[in-house]
Amino acid sequence: MRPSLRTCKICGKEFEGIGTAKYCSRKCKNKAISKQKHENYLAHKALALGKTLEQVKAEDAGNTESEDPKRGLDAKLGELREKGQTYAQAQKADTIEKFARIEIPDPFVSSPDEEIIEDPAEDSPVIPAERKKSMYMDSQVREFLAELMEALSVIAANDDVFGGIVEVYVDRISKVLKEEAQK
Repeated sequence: MRPSLRTCKICGKEFEGIGTAKYCSRKCKNKAISKQKHENYLAHKALALGKTLEQVKAEDAGNTESEDPKRGLDAKLGELREKGQTYAQAQKADTIEKFARIEIPDPFVSSPDEEIIEDPAEDSPVIPAERKKSMYMDSQVREFLAELMEALSVIAANDDVFGGIVEVYVDRISKVLKEEAQK
């Protein structure tokens, strides 16, 4: 079979093709396969959402990551390299930030005029005795403590530097919850 002059369906470059060749290179062929897979994905998405294919394509047109899902991750990794950070460090920071946004119920928020005594023997402040008596455990506080304990456990498991310190706080919270359950 003699090669004939053809035009690549992807890049538009002319090439000598044999048989049914439609693409000038393996790279263009892979791009065509990827494009076809994306078309099939959009067709299934349109069916699932009860929309037309044109509507889904219009919504997808502005989304550049849908063509190449790695593009978004590559950009993020590039930013992290510039900052001198690894992906694992960024994930740890995201986890800590996510769990640091837990709202603290009122019984555990000290008033501005309340004196909190720092105990040099321990790493945490000591609450005066009269304040301890007024702290009651309602269901909201118990739920908060359980949620906080889970968050701190995740942080302790993922943090090599402060993991040990955080585990101490997890133990203290579990003791408080056990004591409250016995009352």
